[in-house]
Amino acid sequence: MNGSVIQVSSYEMAELVKCEIPQELPDTHIYGRTLFSAVSPGTELASVYRAKNFPAYPGYASVFRVEKCGKSVTSFRTGDIAFTMGSHRSFQLADAGGCLRVPDELPPERAVLARLMGISMTSLITTKARSGDKVLVSGLGPVGNLCAQIFAASGYFVTAVDSSAKKRAFLDSCSIKTFETVPDDMKGTFQLGIDCSGHEQAVLNAAGSLEKGSELVLIGVPWKKQTEIFAYDLLHIIFYRYICLRSGWEWEIPMHCSDFHSHSIFKNLLTAMEWMKSGKIKTESLTSFERPENCQCVYQALLKGEYQALFPVFKWSGN
Repeated sequence: MNGSVIQVSSYEMAELVKCEIPQELPDTHIYGRTLFSAVSPGTELASVYRAKNFPAYPGYASVFRVEKCGKSVTSFRTGDIAFTMGSHRSFQLADAGGCLRVPDELPPERAVLARLMGISMTSLITTKARSGDKVLVSGLGPVGNLCAQIFAASGYFVTAVDSSAKKRAFLDSCSIKTFETVPDDMKGTFQLGIDCSGHEQAVLNAAGSLEKGSELVLIGVPWKKQTEIFAYDLLHIIFYRYICLRSGWEWEIPMHCSDFHSHSIFKNLLTAMEWMKSGKIKTESLTSFERPENCQCVYQALLKGEYQALFPVFKWSGN
């Protein structure tokens, strides 16, 4: 029995190809047909679509309807909607311990976005800044947009910057102040800076906008060199403003909660779903739905900056 999977066959060439559906179901696993899978443009373009080794298989967030459960599975039953960090393919076969049951009131096409929310939720947990502090978010792609919303929903006063008016417009309904660059009268007023762009100039600008003794967190991946800025420019600001510069590494916390570890990746994902369900985080207008067979057109539009929505979601039901 065949399924289908999005495969990057060569440099900048994606296609939907057939793949074999495993016939055996491990005792701890669940299986079902994919409903939706979310695209993370930055990661998928840089590390898969324009990679060096092929074939490659993009995607790491999917929602599916459970059709079969392994003998040892007690946390799911047939008919449940499940979230997993699965790739863009027509079916999901995953260990139940690596899946979450999607709340009944949350549409599956929105639940799949929890994966992208989780990226900055680690920084929310690990930062020394507290509710009521001023936060600057640089870069308003999918991760940056959700980051700004997450911190605003948590009681921080958020200002977000991006050179793209189109990206800034996606936050218009969220009561978050947005600017092309940080206004002069706001520089030196932030207790926390979060860079989601991976751009050297954005990081330097953010550092110069912080109060003394503040924190600057790097979430955006610096996929390539984009400026001729010298390290000295950033080091000078860090040293004389006593800034703590650190990584926004998502996997800094464990996958699951345990004794003495009350926070985890999966707790963040569940929280993300609950916040979307309650309306604390607005995601309805961020996405556009695409057929998997149109993957090449989707990736090309993203690569050229021509995609109209903030990011695409592949709709698999019916495939």
